[in-house]
Amino acid sequence: MRLRHSLTLLAALLALALSCAAVRAEDTAWRIQVLPAVAVTAERVSLGDMARPVGQVDQKAWRRLSRIEVLTVPAESGKRYTVSRDNLDALLKRILGRDAELCLLPGQLVVQWGGKVVLEEELSRLAVDYLTPRLRQLPGETALRDWHLPAYVFLEEPGGAVDFELGSDLAAGRLTLRILEQVPGGKNWRRFNATVFVDQWTTVPAAGTPLNRGDVLTPDKVSFARVNLAYLKGQPWDGRSFGLRLVRAVGQGLPLLLQDLEEAPAVAKGDRLELVYQGRSVRLSTPAVALADGKLGQSIPVQNIASGRQVLAVVKDAQTVVVQ
Repeated sequence: MRLRHSLTLLAALLALALSCAAVRAEDTAWRIQVLPAVAVTAERVSLGDMARPVGQVDQKAWRRLSRIEVLTVPAESGKRYTVSRDNLDALLKRILGRDAELCLLPGQLVVQWGGKVVLEEELSRLAVDYLTPRLRQLPGETALRDWHLPAYVFLEEPGGAVDFELGSDLAAGRLTLRILEQVPGGKNWRRFNATVFVDQWTTVPAAGTPLNRGDVLTPDKVSFARVNLAYLKGQPWDGRSFGLRLVRAVGQGLPLLLQDLEEAPAVAKGDRLELVYQGRSVRLSTPAVALADGKLGQSIPVQNIASGRQVLAVVKDAQTVVVQ
């Protein structure tokens, strides 16, 4: 009877000791983030090889847990092994017990023997370093957002590195990047695609008043607006080259785009003009009306007001057309 009682007490004490040794997830302010991909050079993979602590880390507990071996992988250079989330969860629970509650799991874990892995967080930092000096070439203020990067990139060589090149023109909007794997010696080995959205805020000329089709731009009709070029559907007018007219109506405050403008004609349809008949020894003139727009040197139909006759005449200036 006493022996049974002693064994029961011993089991209770052992359970209490194990309970105290385990880290209760609900009582902690830190977690163990299992990485989505790791590169290893030893067959036995410990928790410290495949995870990192985050939050207010209990260093003593992490030192204990990081040394626990979780996986064993064959030493085959370049070989990759994939562990699903469910299998990883079951494996950690079996090996770590209640400490497994601390683990934050990826969708899967990919282990490569040898080489090197660059995770998304590092890829993002390197991409920002690459783009920042180049974005200074663009006018206004720029910002990067909505990254589409690989979750990780495996490099074949442990001394390898990643570089970048532009896969599309440097401009506001969705920008394509190529991630290059560089092996020692500077050779580009493999490429991976990525994208990022570039916001570019700048000030452009805008309609100072509501403008109608056919209105000619003059300085008093122009104001300025701050816009994100990523959403501007066209190239903005430079605000300096006047002598243009609208090919469509533009509301007050809206940007003036080159596609909305055309060179204003010297003569517009309906203008009253001087129609000159120029012969070798005689010059006659009479009032006329332009029946079409016309640029300098262009032939347009005009109507002689006196006779009602229509003729083709060459635009000499804004008030004169000539028939020779």
